[in-house]
Amino acid sequence: VAEVCSKLDSRKMVLDVACGTGRFHPVYEAFETSVMLDSSAEMRKVCQASSRFNPESTVFHTSDLLNFESDVKFDAIICFRLLRHFQRYERKLFLEKIFVFS
Repeated sequence: VAEVCSKLDSRKMVLDVACGTGRFHPVYEAFETSVMLDSSAEMRKVCQASSRFNPESTVFHTSDLLNFESDVKFDAIICFRLLRHFQRYERKLFLEKIFVFS
């Protein structure tokens, strides 16, 4: 994740889908804004409670990607170890949604 993010020309907005505990957030410090998304309210709270997040540049949402709405175009969308949990038709929907945001 760090290697891919370091090669981006623009680092304004990053979306972390299924952010969990936020373990990749240190990589996102190079971005102006990090959007942390998780379908579990409990996991989002764990992530948000971490002291490593800058409240000025980190936004938290409880939602899955298919129901998440945003007018923002993201420079990077991270979905680490997520797609394997979906059936093929769900993966297609998921990837279509990613293209809306990129």
